[in-house]
Amino acid sequence: MSFAAIRSGEPIPTYNGKNYPFWKDKMMRNLTAINPAGWELVKDGVVIKDKKAITPDELKCMALDAEVRVFITNHLSAEKYLEVRNFASAKDVWDYLEKLGEGASTQKDARIDTLRSKFYRFARKDGEKVESTYNRLTTLSTELVSLGAPDITDHLVVRQLLRSLDESFEHLAMMIKERSNYKNMTPADVLERLTTYELELEEKRDVNGTRRRSHALKAKASRHSSPEPSSASGVESDDPTGIGKDLALIVKRFNGFNEAHLHRRKAILTSFEQFITPFILKKLPCQR
Repeated sequence: MSFAAIRSGEPIPTYNGKNYPFWKDKMMRNLTAINPAGWELVKDGVVIKDKKAITPDELKCMALDAEVRVFITNHLSAEKYLEVRNFASAKDVWDYLEKLGEGASTQKDARIDTLRSKFYRFARKDGEKVESTYNRLTTLSTELVSLGAPDITDHLVVRQLLRSLDESFEHLAMMIKERSNYKNMTPADVLERLTTYELELEEKRDVNGTRRRSHALKAKASRHSSPEPSSASGVESDDPTGIGKDLALIVKRFNGFNEAHLHRRKAILTSFEQFITPFILKKLPCQR
């Protein structure tokens, strides 16, 4: 496949001096996929034994190198393009950008040490989604690999990902480690299982949370409701407080009834005495 035929439509980010490891990895993968020979030219350059007698094969390499150089520079910002426009080969362009992006050998080693330390101390954040954890970890591993760290493998990334999970994933992590193909599993394979399990956990939490909220609301409504007296509602209650109030009401009414009855009896007796007294006085001997 020709670089010239696809260079305008290839989805590669434009390098503007930032995030070089990401751009380098994307460019390297695309160059290899389009034409492996083109990537070999980037690494080793075009070898011409005798410039006065260039062979047909050497001419083909020179033509391919020119295509690769254009392909690379088409994915640079205007400022970066001006820096490399006078370089004659794809290797010269690549080496220059790599030196700026990764620094000198000592700076590169220091960067690798810093990233490696972060990688081995990697931890999941509180409440973080598994996919976000995975993205942060693979960002570290990708940059380490692009810088040439030889110890960062897919299996090591899988181990770090499982180690970073909380205890809610403990049983699933153990099941993954016990698989016969555990050492050959890629981070993407593990992510698929983890995200599925995470969704199941969230669904269970939602269901249980709804039930707990329902019970809490019922209990709250029961606490705030005031029962009607049994004499008015006709419904018996086992609440001692309610029974005490009913009994007090009955006693009060009974006492009131007794007081009213006594008053009526006194009034009747008084009226009777007033009526009968004249007759009694007439019959007395002293009144004859």
